[in-house]
Amino acid sequence: MNAKTETVILPSSPLAAERKSVTCWVGRDGSLWSDDAHGERMARYCGSTHGACADCGATCDKGYGVCDACGARRKLERYAAMPRKAWDGHQMLYSEAKDRYFQDIQDATENLDEGESLTGLRLVLCDPNLPRQLDEDFFCDELPEDGDWHSLPSDLQEAVEAYNKVAASCAPLSWSSGKFALLIEDATPNKSPMDQMAEKGESHV
Repeated sequence: MNAKTETVILPSSPLAAERKSVTCWVGRDGSLWSDDAHGERMARYCGSTHGACADCGATCDKGYGVCDACGARRKLERYAAMPRKAWDGHQMLYSEAKDRYFQDIQDATENLDEGESLTGLRLVLCDPNLPRQLDEDFFCDELPEDGDWHSLPSDLQEAVEAYNKVAASCAPLSWSSGKFALLIEDATPNKSPMDQMAEKGESHV
């Protein structure tokens, strides 16, 4: 039986390439896009300098999708919808209004500007960022294909176990804004951050 003969095509062969005229969308920046609805949308995006706000239609930075006013309103609505939780006495707090972290409630209170309240700071409880634990997957790129935890030298296993023990009891390395808003016991139920903004005459629509 004869072996299958492979077709040889050199760069100089007419079979290697052919010249064709195609229809496509071309952005103002010279980028080429397919001749369909997606291509048109992308070409127009690349060739534009600004966009229309998805909420109100006003001209805005095309990279954000919404104008500053609607973006601020969305943030207020998102915070108002967050579940509330009491401070545990240890967590750091993050202020969405000031984009700043506070050690505790007293720290936040001491840094209030005149006329501000804790409610107006839009405080969020932070989650601790702890050292990561090591497991056998940490060494997967160095182990042979059929290797596992037991393939590691015993002294390395002991070192990893010792590290994991220390890491588990380590204090937080840092803090990140969490999913719970601070429950402020003396806050007036009907005074949401959006209500406070309205009282100050600050429009976000």
